[in-house]
Amino acid sequence: MPNVPVDDILIHPRDNDLIVGTHGRSIWVLDNIASLEALTPDAMRTEAFLVPPAHARLLSIYNPQAWYGAGQYFAPNPDFGAAIEYYLRDGSKDEVRVTVSDARGNPIRGLKGGGRAGFNRVSWDLRLEPPLPDGPRDLSAAGGFGATSQGPLVLPGVYAVTVASPDLAGRQLKGELRVDGDPRVNFPEADRRTRQTALLNLYELQKSLAAARAAVVSATSQIDANRTNGRSAGADAGSRLSLLQADINTEINSINGLSRAIEGYSGLPTTDQRRQLDWAFEDASKTVEALNRVLQSDVYTPSRTMTVPPKRQ
Repeated sequence: MPNVPVDDILIHPRDNDLIVGTHGRSIWVLDNIASLEALTPDAMRTEAFLVPPAHARLLSIYNPQAWYGAGQYFAPNPDFGAAIEYYLRDGSKDEVRVTVSDARGNPIRGLKGGGRAGFNRVSWDLRLEPPLPDGPRDLSAAGGFGATSQGPLVLPGVYAVTVASPDLAGRQLKGELRVDGDPRVNFPEADRRTRQTALLNLYELQKSLAAARAAVVSATSQIDANRTNGRSAGADAGSRLSLLQADINTEINSINGLSRAIEGYSGLPTTDQRRQLDWAFEDASKTVEALNRVLQSDVYTPSRTMTVPPKRQ
C-alpha cells in the first residue's frame, strides 16, 4: 500500500475484510483479517495454532472465449477456494502436511504447507486429490495448450482440517471449514448429488486408467530389460502396449473433457452426457481387458490384474 493519507477504515461485517479508503489512491482491501485478530500476545507464546478458517464458497464461474484485440488486459485472479492459515512460533524444518477430511473422517485432500516461523497460508481449491498426479498434461484442455487433470469439486458441507508436522511432537492443529454453495445458483440438493455421482464415476475411471497407464510403462520397461538379458516377450508385445497406451491417453482426455462439461453447468447431466459416461466405461473396460491379456501372456514378471471400478448409481 502506498504512503498516502487514509480517509476511512471499515471492517466488513460479513467477510471480515479490512477496507481502507485513501485520498487519491482508490480503495484497498485486506481479505479476512482473522489471522491478525488471532495474533494476541497469549497466542504468540504458544508453539503453534490454527486460525479458524473462514467460510469458503463454491462459485459458478462463466469463462467465455473472448477476443479483445489490441486492448486486452489480464491480471491474476485471487486463489479460488479456501485459505488455511496457521502460526508456527519457531517454524518447522520438517514437512508440514495439511489434510482435509470429509464428515466421516475420510481424508480427501493432502496439501503441502509452509514451515516458516510466523504465519503460513495454504490454499485449497475445494477439489479432491488430482486423479492423474504423475501423468502427462491433458492437451484437450485450455484450447490445446495443456492443463493438469483435476479432481471434482466437493459438495457444500463441513470439512475437517488437520495440520501436522514432526516438529510439533505429535501434536496436531485441528479445525473445521465450512464450504457453502453459490448463493446465486438455484441448484436443488438432489440434483447436485446426482451430478456429483456422475463426476465421481468419471473420477474413479480416471484413476483406474492412470493405474493402467502406469502398468503399461512398467511392462514396457520389463520387456526392454528382458531383451537386454537375452529373453524376448511376444513378437508384437511392445507395439501392442504402445497402441494401448495411446488408447488410454485418448480415453483419459475424453473423460477430462466430459467431466469439465458436466461440472461447468449447474444442473443435471444431459441425456447425451449420461450416454457418453456409459461409453467411457465400455471403452475403458475393453482397453483394460486387452491390457490384461498382454500382461498375462507376454510379460514375464507377474502383474496385478487391472480393473475398472463399478459405476455408482
